[in-house]
Amino acid sequence: MEGRLNSYLNDLGNDYSGLVRICLFEDLIGLSDRPANSDGNPVEGWLLNYRRPEPLAKSTAEKDLYGALSELEVEKEDWVIIDPKDNDLRETATSNLIFAKGKNLLIPEKFILQGIVLRKLLPLLNSEFSITRGAPQDNDLSDFDEILLCGTGRGVAPLSALSELGWHSRGDILFNQVRQMYDSLIEGTCA
Repeated sequence: MEGRLNSYLNDLGNDYSGLVRICLFEDLIGLSDRPANSDGNPVEGWLLNYRRPEPLAKSTAEKDLYGALSELEVEKEDWVIIDPKDNDLRETATSNLIFAKGKNLLIPEKFILQGIVLRKLLPLLNSEFSITRGAPQDNDLSDFDEILLCGTGRGVAPLSALSELGWHSRGDILFNQVRQMYDSLIEGTCA
């Protein structure tokens, strides 16, 4: 399998800028690639009652979650996962979430797949903001001015609305700051 992966990556070339998906099956490896669309455009959220069976890894077995993505225009929409038991918002189908009220950020950390973008941003965020780790309940959403999505395919993008819970973004100050941090990471100007 390692030889097949190396060959695939070599065929893409050193200057490839996009996403590579590796799926491991019992006796196969599936490889695919697509351009990353990290344009920072607003995303509308829709609630999806769901609990990941294994939150620390994405799995093709999660047909209910990933199959539901085909119902959306993924460039403009995403499923915001609400836990059916705890009623907390942890992540989206494609991204991690950052909830903001002024300079105070709430970032989920339990029962989520912490992505590469969020891991790289956390040290930069820690130097500029007050961060609490946890997940808001659905009825706490009105406390937040902004919600950001962070993911390898999306980069950093603002959530414009989560209408089912009556939430709409009340600004873009955090988004502009975090997007600048993200852009500097991509350009390699942050260590």
